[in-house]
Amino acid sequence: MQQLQPLPPQLDAVDSGTRLVTVTIGGNDVRLTGSEGAQACHSSGAANCAPLPAPPTAQEWADLETHLGQIASEVRRRAPSARLVFVDYTTVLPPEGTCPALSLTTDQAASDREINRRVVEITAKVAKASGSGLVTASTITAAHNACAPEPWANGYPPAKGAAFHPRLEAHTAIAAALDRALWK
Repeated sequence: MQQLQPLPPQLDAVDSGTRLVTVTIGGNDVRLTGSEGAQACHSSGAANCAPLPAPPTAQEWADLETHLGQIASEVRRRAPSARLVFVDYTTVLPPEGTCPALSLTTDQAASDREINRRVVEITAKVAKASGSGLVTASTITAAHNACAPEPWANGYPPAKGAAFHPRLEAHTAIAAALDRALWK
């Protein structure tokens, strides 16, 4: 059996010849999908659920903003001619409440919605502060959350793909918005 080698950090691929860098990160730092997945697993009565994680701390929120800023600075250092565009997170949860597709309680959905809101807010703040572009996947996908009649995001358990992640339709719409942003 072949041993898998860890991949180098994606930032290692950025050099002076790089012309475009898109960044969508931060949710894992504050356990966004990990929290949603663990909560849904427990709420649905499934077996072998991950432990419920603690809510993000004030320090973790501050660290997230710092790290996003450091990434922007490092991209600028490595590729001064590159266009840097932050792409925020897709909207998976409805604006309020919950639905059977999520396997979340109303309180769990509210807590997870707030984590997503803050990640999106911090992404926009760092994009502006660093002079980077911003594609708001959160807005593009809002009407197609996992509870919508035409969902572009998976709930729990997902029919295919990863729980609480965007589907092909979301990726397609975000790519089209990125394309439009690049030609402005």
